[in-house]
Amino acid sequence: MTKMFPVFAVVAATLLAVHGEIYQCFIELRECTGQLVRFSTDAVHTYNFLPSSSPITRVDFKVQARANVHIALSAGPSDEADMHEIVIGLQGNKRSYIRRGKGGANQVAVSTREYLSRTEFRGFWITYNSGVIKVGKEFHEAFMEWTNDDPLPVYNVG
Repeated sequence: MTKMFPVFAVVAATLLAVHGEIYQCFIELRECTGQLVRFSTDAVHTYNFLPSSSPITRVDFKVQARANVHIALSAGPSDEADMHEIVIGLQGNKRSYIRRGKGGANQVAVSTREYLSRTEFRGFWITYNSGVIKVGKEFHEAFMEWTNDDPLPVYNVG
């Protein structure tokens, strides 16, 4: 028997402040049960966490944003807890990062020029398995990967 792990699908992101301009986006998160949850955050860098009773192994999402999309994979329902931060389109939609902790040191930094769009939704995926984080564009291979030597359990996505 195959064990089912939660798979989340996130559609869009948050309110984003880019060079003083505010861009509004929306989040829709669908758990493997089919339940759809919608939420948004303010322009301050905060996360709304959605918990899972089983480890989270994959997040699929589509986002329409000019820049600065942040996704958190966390042990607890807070950005104070151990967490991984995946950032897409930082520095004016030119760079993406995987970090340990909110605003933590970049473990991976890659060039991702124009991966985001302010006029159309773009799909991405994140997988997490035994400390290995992979991030990719929808229907493409990973463009970022990092192995955490001290893996943490991931029960929340934000």
